[in-house]
Amino acid sequence: SEVERAAGFYREDVTYEGSTRSCTTNNQSFSATRDSQPTQTTASPPPGSYTGAIPGNGTGMSFEVSSSSLLLLAVRIPQTGLECSGGGSNTSADKLEIAQAEIKSKTTFKATVTQKGEISGAPVVFTYTLYGHFHSINSSGVERAAGLYREEIAYEGSTRRCTTNNQSFSAKHN
Repeated sequence: SEVERAAGFYREDVTYEGSTRSCTTNNQSFSATRDSQPTQTTASPPPGSYTGAIPGNGTGMSFEVSSSSLLLLAVRIPQTGLECSGGGSNTSADKLEIAQAEIKSKTTFKATVTQKGEISGAPVVFTYTLYGHFHSINSSGVERAAGLYREEIAYEGSTRRCTTNNQSFSAKHN
């Protein structure tokens, strides 16, 4: 049924220091199966709105798939947490917005957007990266997507840099 499986052995040995007493489980076998996955899709994702979650980030995310199913549009992550180095506060917050990303091979997408701006009057370069894939429908027949995003801020003329590092997301068709 195409369900991923794993098997192996474990063993625990305990020796009491200063004594001849010892305990063991001997080799014990185990097996595990992953919950079954729905059929993986190779068709273009259905157009419309998608909403999702970002683990560890109390906010969600959203995007649209164009009517042609060839573009991701209006990607929005309302709040990103950045770790900073090179002076100033160690943390910062921002939002990530990407106007569009091409959907390739019907299932994968990637976009990198670089733009200049200012933070508190200081010139900065923002770099937003988003990539992922549409991977299957869930048990209710709803299309799903998952991937990673990253935001980087470089302060011009300074060693100050901020990044979210790679953060995962998952989304489903509304």
